[in-house]
Amino acid sequence: MKKIITIFAILLVVPVLFLGCNGDNDGVLSVSDVQHDPLAFTGEITIGGRVDERSQNSFGIVDPAIRACCDAFLLIVRYDGDTPIPAIGANVRLTGSWLDERTNDGFPIFGVTSFVVR
Repeated sequence: MKKIITIFAILLVVPVLFLGCNGDNDGVLSVSDVQHDPLAFTGEITIGGRVDERSQNSFGIVDPAIRACCDAFLLIVRYDGDTPIPAIGANVRLTGSWLDERTNDGFPIFGVTSFVVR
């Protein structure tokens, strides 16, 4: 009986260790994660990336894991808060949701309610 309980405990703990402890990115999606089906992610989500373009109240982020290239996907985000938009090259975590607005390419724009520069 003791052996069965030990095996059962191991079967419960091991998946938690592998799935629940992914380090510094808990719950943070990458730009690549949302690129192909952004509207599959509903409600408030957090996306991590590197600032690649910026304007007055919007900026674009790319997946920092992908080398800079003319073909890298650029996620356009809008931020209307008081905090200055992060500098180009800054690694950020953005929290918000998809807006009803779309880019010229038809991709939804991500509305940022808060962000953290990392």
